Amino acid sequence: MSFLRKTGPPSLAITAIFILAFPRFCLEAQGLQEAGRGESTAWRWHRGGRASFPFDSRDATKGLQGLSTRVLAPAMQLRSVVSHSDTVWIGTEGGLFAWVSEIDSVFPVGGPPFTGVNAVAFDDDGALWVGGDEGISVRAQRGWAHYPGEKYSYFERVRGLCNGTGRMWIATYGNGCGFMESGELRLFTKADSLLDDRVISVLEQDDRTVWIGTASGICKADGYGWHSLRYGNRIPVGAVEDMVIDERGNLFLAIARQGVARYNLGRVTVFGPAEGLPGYEINALSIDSTGRVWAAGRGGASYFDGSGWIPVTVPGTELGRYNFLSICHDFDGNTFLGTDAGRMFVVSGYSCLEVALPQGFPARMVRGAAEYGGELWFLTGNGIFRSRDRLVRIPSPDPWFDGAMTGLAIDANGGIWVSTRFGVLRFNGVSWEVLDRRAGLPTEHFAWVSGGTGGDMWLGTFDAGVIRHSGGAWAGYTVEDGLPSDELAGMVTDGAGTQWALSRSGRLSRFDGAVWKAADPPGSGAPAGSAEPFDSITGLDPGIRFLTPAGSGESRERQAGVCIGTDASGNCVVCLPDGIYINSAAGWKMIELPAPDLLIEPTCVLGTRHGELWLGTAGDGIFIRRGVSWRHLGACSGLSSDNITALFEDAKGRVWAGSVDAGVTICKWNK
Repeated sequence: MSFLRKTGPPSLAITAIFILAFPRFCLEAQGLQEAGRGESTAWRWHRGGRASFPFDSRDATKGLQGLSTRVLAPAMQLRSVVSHSDTVWIGTEGGLFAWVSEIDSVFPVGGPPFTGVNAVAFDDDGALWVGGDEGISVRAQRGWAHYPGEKYSYFERVRGLCNGTGRMWIATYGNGCGFMESGELRLFTKADSLLDDRVISVLEQDDRTVWIGTASGICKADGYGWHSLRYGNRIPVGAVEDMVIDERGNLFLAIARQGVARYNLGRVTVFGPAEGLPGYEINALSIDSTGRVWAAGRGGASYFDGSGWIPVTVPGTELGRYNFLSICHDFDGNTFLGTDAGRMFVVSGYSCLEVALPQGFPARMVRGAAEYGGELWFLTGNGIFRSRDRLVRIPSPDPWFDGAMTGLAIDANGGIWVSTRFGVLRFNGVSWEVLDRRAGLPTEHFAWVSGGTGGDMWLGTFDAGVIRHSGGAWAGYTVEDGLPSDELAGMVTDGAGTQWALSRSGRLSRFDGAVWKAADPPGSGAPAGSAEPFDSITGLDPGIRFLTPAGSGESRERQAGVCIGTDASGNCVVCLPDGIYINSAAGWKMIELPAPDLLIEPTCVLGTRHGELWLGTAGDGIFIRRGVSWRHLGACSGLSSDNITALFEDAKGRVWAGSVDAGVTICKWNK
C-alpha cells in the first residue's frame, strides 16, 4: 500500500551527509545538471525558480564571547509531531523534544540554535530536519548543520517541511517555497507564478507534481506549468493549514476556519461539523498505516471512513477539551496528537496515554521584572509570578486582570504595584487592593508604573497624563502642568530621585518638584519647546506593539521606536530615532544607534553594572554595546526570541530578557 502524508516516514531524500561535507554549494552547475537529467525532469516548474546557496547571505554577527545564556521558555504549543523508529519527535514553541515510547519519557533535544520549532521531518537517509522562524538545522551522522535566518534570509519564518523525491521541500511565510536537492537550493516565489509568497504547507504528489498551500489558497505545479485553484474550483478560499493525498488520489485540504475540502479531478466536497469533524478549525491532517485520513483541530480529532468523519473517542479522556495543532501515526497503529496545552496524547484503540512536556517558564509574554529582598517578580501575559527557589503564581483579584497588566514596580516597603487597563493593583504580601475611580483616580487605563523617592509611586496613564501617589494622596499632572503630551511611552526614576517621562513621539520631560519641564537632549530630533504632533497612532495602547506582518516585504524597514531606562549609575537613558542619549552630572552624552543600515524598532534600554548598554528591539533581538562597538544577540545566538519586551538586571549581575512570545532568557558573563 502506498500513501503520502506530511508527518509520516517519507519517500524522499535529501543527502544530508553531502550537505555537511560540502557546506559551500555549487551555484554554476545547474544548467549541466538539468541537461544530464534528461526527459524525466524536464517539466516547467523544475526549470523555473532561482538556484543558489547560500542565498542572500548576510554578514551575521555571533553572540558575545564570554556571555552565556539560558532560555526559559514555555513548551505549550506542540506544533509538529513526527514518529520515527521508537521515538516521537516533538517541535514546540519552547524547543525540540523527544518522547521515547519504551520508557515513556520526554527529553529536551539540544542542537538547533533557535527555540521555536514549527516543523520537523526526516529524509530517506535518516537525517533530522528542524525548521522554525529563525532558520533550519539538519542533524545527520556527522552532527548538526545550521542555516540561521540571521545569515540566510530565505530560512526566516520556516512553516513547513516535506520530504520529496530526492529533495526536501521548505515552506516559508513570506519568502515563498523551495527545495534542497543534491546540495542545491532552488527557490520559487510569485515571480515564478507562485500564488502567494506566504507558504504554509507543501506536498509532493509525485516527482512531477507538487501542491503548495499558501495563505491565499492552493496552487499546483506539474508538467504543464503552474495552476491556481483559488477561484472557480469550489474550493473554499482561505489559508491552507495542511494537506494530504490518499491512495485514491484524493487531495484533502485543511482550510483555516472552513473545515476540510476534498479535491480530485475537479470534484470538490467540503466537510464541516455536520459531517463529523470536530469543528471548522482544523489544524493538521495525516494518514495512518491503513490509509485512513485523520483531521485534528480545535475540539478533537476525527478520521474519514470513505463517506463521512468519525469522531475519535476514548473512554475517560475528554479530547474535545483540547485544541490539537499536530498529528502523526506509527506503523503499530498508534496516533499521536499534539495540543496547545503542553500535552501530547497517544491514542491506541480505546486507550489513551497523556504525555506532559517539561515547561521552562509558565508564560510566553514577559512584560517586566523587578527584585526585592532577593525575590524576583515577573509581570507576564497571564499574571504575576515571583521566584526565590521556584516560580509561584500570585493569583490576581479577578481573572480579567491577568491579560490586562501593563507595568510592575516595587515600593520602598516591598509593596507590589501593577498598572492595568482596569485600574491599579497593590499587593501587600497577602492580599490585593484595587485602586480605580472609586479611589479618586481620574482614569482606569494605566500603561506604566514607576517607584519614586520617599515611597512615592508614579503612574502613567493611557491618555490622562501622570498620576502621583504620595503620603496616601493622589495628584494628577497633564499638559497644563508642563507635560509635552498626556500619552506616554515610558517613565523612570533616576538615581537622584528625579522622575522622567517620555511621550510617544519622543518628547522628554522632567519633574522639578512642582511642575514638569521639557528636557529634550540638545540636538535630538525633538527640540525642547516644540508642540506634540497629533498622530492617529497615539490612539493605540502603548502596551501593544504591532509588528509588520511576515511576508509584507517591509519587515526590515520598520518605523523606529522610542524607549526610556536607566544605567547602573542611575542616569536616565533615552532612545530616540536619531540616537541614544544618557544624562549624567556632566550633561548629555549621545551614542549612535546600532546597525545604521537597518531601521530597528527599540522597545527597551538598560545600562548594566558591567558598563554595557543593552538595547532590546521588536524583531531584531538585542544589541549590546561594550566599549565603543555594538554586538548583536539574536534568537540564533542565545536568545529565546528576537521580539524583546523587557530588560532587567538582578542583584547578581544577570540580565533577564523578556520576550513577547518565548518566555525569558538569562544572560550572564562567565568568570
